[in-house]
Amino acid sequence: MNLSHRAVLEALKSDVDEEFGQEVIWTSDDGQSEVLTGTFSFVDEEVAAKSKTNKVGQLHVDVVSATFSVEPSACLCKSGDRLDIEGVSYLILPFHQSEFEIVLPLKVTKDKSHSWRNS
Repeated sequence: MNLSHRAVLEALKSDVDEEFGQEVIWTSDDGQSEVLTGTFSFVDEEVAAKSKTNKVGQLHVDVVSATFSVEPSACLCKSGDRLDIEGVSYLILPFHQSEFEIVLPLKVTKDKSHSWRNS
């Protein structure tokens, strides 16, 4: 991607965040927190996502209920962290880093401990 394309995409993302974005609270598994701005959306149809833990033979299936799009430079997020969006706690499921935008798959949780994912 050349510099002019990058500039256009960054301006477009900024415009989208300004128009439709919202601030959410990110909390890491070690207690660090920060306010992020991005675009939140519910998934029309639930999507099953599989992830492997560090322990051999364990496979976990989660249901993605929403996504949050954010600029990579603004997000120190990792799988297992949480986003608090309008008073609802969402667990961040495994995701891929991207150069321009990160789409975080989210699952609604009720203050459950998910520390086993990071062990």
